Amino acid sequence: CRNTLYGPECSCKPGYRLMGDRQACADINECEELPSKCVHRCQNLPGSFRCVCPPGQSISEDGRTCQSAR
Repeated sequence: CRNTLYGPECSCKPGYRLMGDRQACADINECEELPSKCVHRCQNLPGSFRCVCPPGQSISEDGRTCQSAR
């Protein structure tokens, strides 16, 4: 945050949103907000997310879909 004539002005890093007090940041759960980001399972991480594949499959280059493990 930085002080201004009208009080503190805050912003958050990517993957976080400003809370109601306009001073604290909270993690955005991308898995809940955009459930179609991952084809199989989405794992929320601090400030980010990652797609997870079922056993026997691995994540594709697009980071969203799975492919058979070789």
